[in-house]
Amino acid sequence: MIHRTKLLATLSATLFVFALIFSGSIAEAAKTRLAFSGGPDGGTFQYFSNAISSRLSRTQADLEVSNMASAGSVENLRRVNSGDADFGVVYAGDLYLGKNGKLTNDPREYGNVYSAAYLYGAPAHLLTLKDSGITSVKELEGKRVAVGPAGSGAAASAQRFFTAVGLWDNFTPEFIGYSQGASALADGLIDAMWVFAGFPNSSVIQAAASNPILIVKNPRPQDVAL
Repeated sequence: MIHRTKLLATLSATLFVFALIFSGSIAEAAKTRLAFSGGPDGGTFQYFSNAISSRLSRTQADLEVSNMASAGSVENLRRVNSGDADFGVVYAGDLYLGKNGKLTNDPREYGNVYSAAYLYGAPAHLLTLKDSGITSVKELEGKRVAVGPAGSGAAASAQRFFTAVGLWDNFTPEFIGYSQGASALADGLIDAMWVFAGFPNSSVIQAAASNPILIVKNPRPQDVAL
């Protein structure tokens, strides 16, 4: 295993605007094969990881980059740290918390990763159907809310946010991906959907194409705490 400074040079020469982390060592071969850990279907991570993997493989003769589906941010952090992936997309907040042993229910320090570049800002979206009667975060009490797959940055951020406003233990979180969540919202299987991604987001568009939706405004924690 050797340190790949060439990988950094290749990544820096490509127009990236994303939060990218990578491990410090990769296997040497005639053509370097790398694994890029992305995200779930319908999410921004997978869109970028698929496009970047394809572009690098096509434009760099000595690289073959495979795109890996993933639950998202926290899983990518763990994969890169362990060497199961060579680089991946991780939210800056999860990277900071992971490196300092402060992830929710996970005191491990993930120190075998490096931050290489910034991708985009990811606003939180909280969607409901327009006729659901839900117009504020506080009204999610007792409801079913899709928060993203287990191990995703969406689920981690949802738990932190809803814990802060006193709601995490007062509704039923559904750990499902964005596309599945959009379908479940349309079918009435959930009451709301949390999306933590760049915009425009395909799952939000999918949800809006099926039914009129409402994006609930994020309140201040003191306005919601029960």
